[in-house]
Amino acid sequence: MEGAATLAAHSLHRPWVDAVRVRCRACGTAVARVPDVGTPWLDAAAVPFATTGWPADPSWRDWFPADLVAESSPGQFRNWFYALLVEGVVLAGRAPYRAVLGHHHVVDASGAEMHKSTGNAVLLEEALERHGAEPLRWALARADPARPWRYGDAALAAAAAALPLPLWHLLRLYEGAVARHGAPPCAAGWGRDPVDRWLADRCDATTRAVRAALDGHDPPSATAALEELTADLAGWYVRRLRERLALLPPAQRARALAPLRRALATLARLVAPFLPFLAETAHRVAGGAGSVHLADYPAPRRCGPGARADAAARARGVAAVRAVGALARRARADAGVRARQPLPALAVRLPPRTRPASGRSRRWRPARRTSSRWCPIRATSSPSRRSGRASGRATAPTPPPSPPPSRPCRPRRRCASPPR
Repeated sequence: MEGAATLAAHSLHRPWVDAVRVRCRACGTAVARVPDVGTPWLDAAAVPFATTGWPADPSWRDWFPADLVAESSPGQFRNWFYALLVEGVVLAGRAPYRAVLGHHHVVDASGAEMHKSTGNAVLLEEALERHGAEPLRWALARADPARPWRYGDAALAAAAAALPLPLWHLLRLYEGAVARHGAPPCAAGWGRDPVDRWLADRCDATTRAVRAALDGHDPPSATAALEELTADLAGWYVRRLRERLALLPPAQRARALAPLRRALATLARLVAPFLPFLAETAHRVAGGAGSVHLADYPAPRRCGPGARADAAARARGVAAVRAVGALARRARADAGVRARQPLPALAVRLPPRTRPASGRSRRWRPARRTSSRWCPIRATSSPSRRSGRASGRATAPTPPPSPPPSRPCRPRRRCASPPR
């Protein structure tokens, strides 16, 4: 090799590499590098054509363009994405992809880039052994792709507590209920109970939200909708189901588990693109046949205006009940009353009804909340003479007076007082 002394103090780049001559072993001629060499990204950008048999195989158009290209955005927008676009326009007259999803880098817990030289690099095998595959998948799916994601124990623990762990506990709870009361019939529907109908509406709304988010290439919004459904299942519906099972006859308890089974089956198919192994387990526990990855993705129901109005009314009713429960728990905490301590009574004061300012409509509407002071419920505890335990009563502060009407009443006519 000639010119090796030139590279002793320089790197293997131009212009120093142009002085290197390598002697061919076959003919003995000294050869040099080709002076005009393109960037290696041009070779990588030929993937849409090199893997489809272009141009000899006419079936290459069945695979062109690609539906989605996903890569790291900081380093690929000016390299691979741009080279793909240029070659697609030159050779086929259009872009070789329909959508591009770029994401930021993964950094350490302090926000610094990971490098082996600095000692903060984490191998994939170590992350999987320490946290598991499903929590790591969920943490990456729920992260904002426009910002660097900080890898650490706190981030992985929060991701696991958001959906994988609650879903796993729901599966164990359902298996225990089936072992005690029996499996629900396969043909059983959602049921007629208002809470079960609310659960069906929540699953339908979540399905619609997840499909819209995935169609728009927005994984964080899809994971947020799935986390809300899982929290509603584990934190509210299961408690109501336990109370109902305790009141039902033993012969009817198995059928009461049908809505929970249907919700778990729907949730398993929704999370299948994010958590393949946990979704497979949930699909089998819910009585699904075959693999969840061979099943159809859930689709929202087609409902008319009346059904949508009923679903909205049920959602408002459940939201009001849950809001009252949250205010009651806050009142207990303010009064120092434990959550499991029975109360002789719980009073909730609602805002009074006022007449609209226009004075034309005969419909009475509740006053609009203008201050956050209406929200908290005050609780007072006093020792009971019989048991000696504290009894609490929740009351709300008196709402502010309603504003006067915009037009004064006409003289010689008595104004109607609002109904009580």
